[in-house]
Amino acid sequence: MVQSFLDLDEAQAKFTNLTGGQIPIMDQFNDRLITSIDYIKTASSLTEQLGVNAAAVFSPDTLASASEMVKTMGMTQEQANKAAIMSQVNGKSIDSMNKSLK
Repeated sequence: MVQSFLDLDEAQAKFTNLTGGQIPIMDQFNDRLITSIDYIKTASSLTEQLGVNAAAVFSPDTLASASEMVKTMGMTQEQANKAAIMSQVNGKSIDSMNKSLK
């Protein structure tokens, strides 16, 4: 349990160093198969890739979906980032894009 708190603190510190802000706690809560740590890591990765605060650009649902793709589908973080970017460009959620591919 202590390690989880340390991992969460590390992820939050990285995001804060990148953006100067923090992700609201309520945005981190989800009904998906990811932790807050996974969520923050995805937001940090997208922030690094785009050079802007991903939490301000992407919806909490998009960040959670991208995190879930890494955690459950075995995608790399870069692949999930591309899916998040495409969903933003298309104006559709990642989940709806995935459903349309079936």
